[in-house]
Amino acid sequence: MSRATAGIPKGRPAPKGNKPPGYKASDDQFAKYDKEENIRNHAVNKSMKKIQRDPFDVTGVSVAIAIDGFQDLPRMPDGDYDLDPTKKPVQVSLTPDELKQAENIVKKSINYNAARGDQVAVENIMFDRTKDWNRVREEFQRKEQLKRILLASLIGVFALFLGMVLFRAINKELARRRRLREEQLALEQQRMREAALRAAEDEGIDVELSLEEKARLELQTNAVSLARERPDDVAQLLRTWLAEE
Repeated sequence: MSRATAGIPKGRPAPKGNKPPGYKASDDQFAKYDKEENIRNHAVNKSMKKIQRDPFDVTGVSVAIAIDGFQDLPRMPDGDYDLDPTKKPVQVSLTPDELKQAENIVKKSINYNAARGDQVAVENIMFDRTKDWNRVREEFQRKEQLKRILLASLIGVFALFLGMVLFRAINKELARRRRLREEQLALEQQRMREAALRAAEDEGIDVELSLEEKARLELQTNAVSLARERPDDVAQLLRTWLAEE
């Protein structure tokens, strides 16, 4: 509800004789009035429908499965793979019982119903694994080659170590023999010199000896005397020298 004022429309006044009584008094006045409006907002009409469809009508389910059998490369008596590419792999087919078990598993998975025309076929088919066998042969050959390389390396290291040991042993033995020959030669020369000295003394020839020869002769004489007097000590001393050599 609203309230407002409205002015009286103005214009050319009517002739004096045409004005009704009291009209002039209201020329400069305003009229008041009340106005009432009711506004309603109407929402757009909505309609909801619930549609229930019938379930699908399955008339039949058909399933076919191909299962590979057991395949392996031929093996030699020692158990290693026979890598001859001309030899075919060993193939073992599935037994009827194994195929029946696989068929039962498939039937349970699809909720098999013979009345609606379901069909299940399980067959044993040997798949072509030529690429797999070639890859296995190559991998096995690489491993065998690596084994041979490692074995050859170990043999080479062992041969080198054995050669070093033999070389040192041979050098040691050659040095020992050379020392023995030198000692034997020196001993033989000493004996010859002593024999010559004795022969000269027996003949009464005065032989002048060097200080070294005199010392060696005196040492030899003392050693012979010591060996005669204390043979056990001399034998122990000789064994000690031999052990050190």
